This record gives sequence, structure tokens and C-alpha cells, in this order.
Amino acid sequence: FSHTLDPSLKEKYFQEAKELAEHAKRLDPDFFRIYVTLMLYAESHDDYPGQLRNAEKAVSLAPKDQQVGNALAHTLLMGGDPKRAKAVLEDAMKLDPKRPIDQISFNLGWAAFMMQDYDTSIDWFQKTIDANSTYIDAYGWMAMAHAIKGDMVKSREQLDKLLKADPKGSFATRRRPMPSSPQPYKDFYQQIVMP
Repeated sequence: FSHTLDPSLKEKYFQEAKELAEHAKRLDPDFFRIYVTLMLYAESHDDYPGQLRNAEKAVSLAPKDQQVGNALAHTLLMGGDPKRAKAVLEDAMKLDPKRPIDQISFNLGWAAFMMQDYDTSIDWFQKTIDANSTYIDAYGWMAMAHAIKGDMVKSREQLDKLLKADPKGSFATRRRPMPSSPQPYKDFYQQIVMP
């Protein structure tokens, strides 16, 4: 959640995290959280191939961890592969169906949105908000889904909630494609999100 950090400290924290992860990797290369850290570092430093490689490594080491499955699904979504992401998320949800982490429901909504199943995406985004009313991205994506469906009243309601929950406007810069992002995600962002 680097968007919540003081911009003057963000890169310092990222570098510290990377150094600690690399040190931990030398001590125990099979500790899965190392690769989640390296995945997040790669995502924040325009390295989609590194992001995917580290997410897949984390899953290979901890296939029964919901957060790790969610991290891979997030990466797949950032790569424009919502079908594979949905399958990974559904498997992660089965690990603890009574207590799924809120990122799973958000990412299921995001996958449905990318597959142009806007009713399902709205349902998942609402479940995300019901579990965590501060999950700002769910308001923004739900506003877009309602707008695409032509319901500007509901779209505006969600936009108003987003503006209240995110007064600094960090949503506008989130989930943008990186230069290293695969073309399918760049196309999705340009053709669907930007309009």
C-alpha cells in the first residue's frame, strides 16, 4: 500500500524491504514471504516479468496460503489475464471460505470487470465494501461498472463514496499499466478504463 506512504520516504522503504528480502533469501530461499516482498518491489519498479516470477515462486512454496494466491491473481490481472486470475482466486477462496481476505473479493470483482461481466463485478465489489468500507478501489471500479451499464445515478453514488474515502485522489493513479506490462493489460486500460 505504498500510495499511503509519505512520497519522500517511499523509495527508502522499498529499498530497505528489498535488501531485507535478499538477505532473508540467502538465509532461507524457501521462505515464501520473501517472494511476495520481491513481487511487490518489482511491481513498484516497472518490472512485470519480475513481479510474475516472484508471485509464481511464492505460490510454489505456499500453495495453501490465501494471501499468496491473491498476490499471484493480482499479478495476473495486472498482466491482463483475468481468466487465470479468477481460477487462482477461486482456489484461494476454497482454502478458507468463511474468512476470505477482502482482497480476494475485490480481485474477483476486478476479474469479472475485465471479462465484461459487470453485474458480477458489482456484486464482488459490494462484498468487498461490506467487509472493508475503506477499500477505496472497490468504489472506483463499481462506479465504472455502473457507468458502463448506463446507470449514471448509481455510478455517481459510488464516485461520491470514493471521493469521501479517498480525498487525496490516490485512486486515479492506481492499477495503471507499467511500461513493462503485457499488452493485453495496456489494451484493457486504454480501451475500457480510460474512457
